[in-house]
Amino acid sequence: MATHSQPQPSSLTSLLTSIFAQASSPASPPTPQPSTSAAASSQEDPALRLLSLIERCNTLANSLSLFSDNDTLEDLPTSTLRALFLHSVWAEVEGNVRTMGDPQARKSRLQAGRTHYITFVRTLFDLNILPKTGSSSSPPTSPFHLLASLLRPLSAPRTSSSSIAASLPTNPHQRRELKVALFKLERAFKTALDEYRHAARAKAGVNQGGGLSVPGTGTSTGSSSSATLNEPEEAQWDLLVLPRRRGRDEGEEDEEEEEEESGASAFVSGTGRSERGSAGQQNGGGQGGTTVSPPTNLRAYLLMLLQLHALLAYNNLAAMDDEIKLLSNIPASAARDARESQAREEAELERRRGGSGSDDFRLERRFDASTPGPLMDDKGKPLRPFTITASNGKPQTLGANGQMVGGAPVHDLDERQRIREGVFRPGHRLPTMSIDEYLEEEERRGNIIQGGGAAGAAQPTPRESRALRAENDGTLEAQEAEEEARREAIEWDEFKESNKRGAGNTMNRG
Repeated sequence: MATHSQPQPSSLTSLLTSIFAQASSPASPPTPQPSTSAAASSQEDPALRLLSLIERCNTLANSLSLFSDNDTLEDLPTSTLRALFLHSVWAEVEGNVRTMGDPQARKSRLQAGRTHYITFVRTLFDLNILPKTGSSSSPPTSPFHLLASLLRPLSAPRTSSSSIAASLPTNPHQRRELKVALFKLERAFKTALDEYRHAARAKAGVNQGGGLSVPGTGTSTGSSSSATLNEPEEAQWDLLVLPRRRGRDEGEEDEEEEEEESGASAFVSGTGRSERGSAGQQNGGGQGGTTVSPPTNLRAYLLMLLQLHALLAYNNLAAMDDEIKLLSNIPASAARDARESQAREEAELERRRGGSGSDDFRLERRFDASTPGPLMDDKGKPLRPFTITASNGKPQTLGANGQMVGGAPVHDLDERQRIREGVFRPGHRLPTMSIDEYLEEEERRGNIIQGGGAAGAAQPTPRESRALRAENDGTLEAQEAEEEARREAIEWDEFKESNKRGAGNTMNRG
């Protein structure tokens, strides 16, 4: 069956915008199916498709030679700064790839993502977006200075195998203070970026939360092709690629580009207004918390966004190091057993779909002698439950291949286990419905009382509601309320006339 695919974006900016849009709202991963299903083999992880797009963007960026070793931040135009985010989002997507039942594949993905994060951080230090040494205008206790000092060991040439935990303090109280300071800095970055990007979209005539037209990312219509990408909810994924305003002459365009270029060094270096402002305001001013002044132009916005990605890279690197350490401690036999367990679960699921029997209603797993794999690892640690029994007075030993030697055959033990499990069973049935299904059924039958409590007491009574409706003079509701009150008064008068006071209780009269 032929499939019609949409044309891929061709320019570097369009590729980056498409990558960030897909990374900000990743598609749901495919539902794991049994390996025998042909439909499951055709499904592909959305993260893998995004990785292929990232590799294509990286190839295009390398072919354009956007950066060189002797370039400084002042030498790079504003549009080129967007290419610096590529390795950061690359590392993020590497960690999102699904590797079920394969710890080694997961470890490889984490190591690849860690390499991309280190490449991203080194680039920021090379361009002095993160200062290599402490700035004299920035106090050493500021959160930004603290972040740069934590990431500075990664800028060394031989830090690919070092752990980010080496830069963490050993005191638990200091670790907590560090975590709080970095959290406040992240929140301040996002607040300042949100303020600028919403204002920039409003100035460009793009509604907040609306779509952005990115050339080369959609279907062709006439002589141009464009796709509408929604504005990311988080500033982390917003490169702020806005459509150019029409009717603007070249003089205004050059003036705006010059305005974007100005102030770039002031935002990063220690001689400008923005660095002095950020150094003073990121201290928090006492108990007011960490604050960052919003950027004043697109270049300052992208530089602040790079610093936010550096902060997120530090947090993700710490989590990656912990997970890699855990995966490294998993023995090879446990990894093999994990794959075998997944294969058994898939086979059992397929059997239950096509077969029937009393075992279909049992929720517990059954371990018997027919379970594949060895009973013990190389160190003698049991890998699965097993039972050693005697037969005809002959002692039993465990062979090298995990089989019983000198006693009953394995199939006899399996038969005994099956018969015993068929006899010694609980006398009750397992639940046939979940708690939510039971509550829904009880609610359908009307056995659940609703209302009452404080919410019910706050609601007006019928007479109070009628009095409120009667206050609206000249309306149909007021007339109906008055007619209701009149009928009630007439019925009460008729009842009093028919039932005289004290007529019903004559027991104690003389």
